[in-house]
Amino acid sequence: MKVVERMVLRFADLVEFDLMTALLGDSVRVSASNTYANSVNAMAKKDRVSLHYRDQVYDIRSIHRALSIFNNYLTRRYGAELRDMAGTSPITHYVDFEASGIAPDSYPIEIAVVHPAGEYQSLIKPVRYWQHWSYDAQDMHGITREQLLSDGKPAATIAQELNELFAGQYLVSDAREDSHWFEALYDAAELDPTFTVATVEQMVGPEHAAAIYYQMPIKRGHRALADAQALRDTVERHYRIMRLLEITV
Repeated sequence: MKVVERMVLRFADLVEFDLMTALLGDSVRVSASNTYANSVNAMAKKDRVSLHYRDQVYDIRSIHRALSIFNNYLTRRYGAELRDMAGTSPITHYVDFEASGIAPDSYPIEIAVVHPAGEYQSLIKPVRYWQHWSYDAQDMHGITREQLLSDGKPAATIAQELNELFAGQYLVSDAREDSHWFEALYDAAELDPTFTVATVEQMVGPEHAAAIYYQMPIKRGHRALADAQALRDTVERHYRIMRLLEITV
């Protein structure tokens, strides 16, 4: 959580402490401290950040909300500068899957990849032994099994297309479960991948990953392309804000 702490401290330094707490509004609870701090100190834990300043402790009850407020303020104040700023993210390719459910015999039903040259998206036609179907999951993603059978591409076709497009690349997901769907897709295709599916943590480390996850939209589209785009946008914005705040990445 050190990156989150540094973001909060750097923001407090940039806009001054009183304005920062005013922006946070009722997200902050104030209590007395037994010690006096000449400078702002921060400690992040779970979904909270505690700031110790002078003889008071300021408890920010939601890191997600706090970072959203900070990002919105910085975007309003430095919008053009942020848009023109070159990103420093080590991630270039983003992948997301939708699945038939969360049971052990669930299977991938949609894949999307967002990359520098464009986007790849496809529904996945179930192979013969993919039978599980969750209507609760269908209510979330809005895809029916009938759609997959009529409009989906065979697993072998998708795997071959991915191999040709992304050989040697790292396709990055914000969900560990996507590695399971990835393996299921290639097992069904009876092919070996020419690329690697990795998590955000594996690519940027746990500290930056934690900060990125706290900045992800709470409401997700539950479609592969929309979710992959949301991850890309969040990661790129995170690294631009790191540069704006002059936090070494």
